[in-house]
Amino acid sequence: MSLGVLLLALLPSCLKEANETILVHDPQVIPFITDERWPEELLELFGEDHVHFGDTPPRLDCGFVSNHQYDTTNLPPGLSPEIGSVTPVLHYHRFRNPYLQICEYRTMNSAEGVTHVIDTAFVTGHDNLFTVYCLEKWSTDGGPTLAVVMSGELTGKGVADFRYGYQIVGYADENVPPNVYPVNSVFVFVDPDSLSNYCNW
Repeated sequence: MSLGVLLLALLPSCLKEANETILVHDPQVIPFITDERWPEELLELFGEDHVHFGDTPPRLDCGFVSNHQYDTTNLPPGLSPEIGSVTPVLHYHRFRNPYLQICEYRTMNSAEGVTHVIDTAFVTGHDNLFTVYCLEKWSTDGGPTLAVVMSGELTGKGVADFRYGYQIVGYADENVPPNVYPVNSVFVFVDPDSLSNYCNW
């Protein structure tokens, strides 16, 4: 038997059946949280201990509600609410459509009542610990863009030790209104009772 005939005879054994599934490894390349889009000052004030690294985060497909207590800021006293004060506004968070280290993030607060959708939020973490980071554009005065970082631990009752921080990285309007916080302002919030309850909103 010639070599050509032998190869033709072996070829069918190398082909897959039409109804078989071939799994292809699909690693995601996501920007590091140390990328310049998430400023160093934000990460320092957020706290390294609260950033959960790892490429095996929990599956984020849940909604929850949190109170926001001012934990830290880079603004001098008198230019922002007092550290330790709790906002009267409830903040709703929703993670959807998780795929490896990317998910959709939706947020709303009880004062505004408008849902903001961020199509691409990046996720790191391990076990039940997660960190999510994204860029978010607000429709408030000046049209600020925020670098956002949040973290916590998924539990049976809600998100424990939820921490949320942002830094204003710019405004869409050329003439920034005088009543807004300046560019590079950083705010970090915690939930005062350390548990943000699950909420299907």
